[in-house]
Amino acid sequence: MVGYRARMAKKLRLGELLLAVEGIAIARNIFSGTEELASERLDEIRQIMDGLDTPGSAENQTVDTRELDVVDGYAKWAVGYDEVTNAVTEAEHRELAPILGSLHRGRAIDLCCGTGRVTQLLHRLGHDVRGLDQSEDMLKIARTKDRSIRYDRGVLGVGESFLGDDHDLVTCCFALTHFPSLSVPLGEISATLRAGGTAVISDIHPFFVSLDGQSFFNAADDTSPWIRNYVHQFSDYLRAFSANALKVIECREVIPEDGEGAMRSLAGLLRPAAARAAYLGLPTVVIWVLEKAAAE
Repeated sequence: MVGYRARMAKKLRLGELLLAVEGIAIARNIFSGTEELASERLDEIRQIMDGLDTPGSAENQTVDTRELDVVDGYAKWAVGYDEVTNAVTEAEHRELAPILGSLHRGRAIDLCCGTGRVTQLLHRLGHDVRGLDQSEDMLKIARTKDRSIRYDRGVLGVGESFLGDDHDLVTCCFALTHFPSLSVPLGEISATLRAGGTAVISDIHPFFVSLDGQSFFNAADDTSPWIRNYVHQFSDYLRAFSANALKVIECREVIPEDGEGAMRSLAGLLRPAAARAAYLGLPTVVIWVLEKAAAE
């Protein structure tokens, strides 16, 4: 995965975030919602607007947000990556773990492994697995968890060879969303698999990214950076799969339960009814299970 130049820095007021959630809630219920729900949303919007005009109010509090590229972003995120519960990852893992548990054991590689969450799961399931990531900061943390697992630095998306083409299983979680185009990384994933091998890919759902669902985190220096997620429609995935000899076996859209995902964000804590009306029932993650076709 290659870096790009960060482009945006701004001070975000909490009230702006809350208004965005209220707006999504109204849009989702404009015809099918009740008058009571609409009135509740409008009352909260008036409260937020009043707060934005009031110095010192919660709604007027600002956070410094800055876009970082994937290299600097994950280096900065690594310090507290495992210390704060990631509600989106929790929802994904609930669906991902049974999928991985159903696969035959074999030679596996976990691309963009980060701090080793999925690598360790595959190891526990009995796979001969190694993890690769471009971030040495993330890999340092992964190596402290289980020193029997091999972790190496590897950069997805630049045409590198990932340890041969005979892997039975390749996993890649929450990484393709950072690429403007899917072609190169999926080509490398396909090239790493033997014919008949399996790829399991999870990613931020394009609908959620379309709502500006970025990889936002609170850093140790009290800043709130984010790493850009690109919208990849399902048609984009399907074209890239077909071009790289990857057959879709299963597509699973992960819909967080009440109390998961965006419902546990700051907006969800401050305006829980609005967050439920905005996000409940919407997919936040997509999981693809793919098979490498044999060469013709």
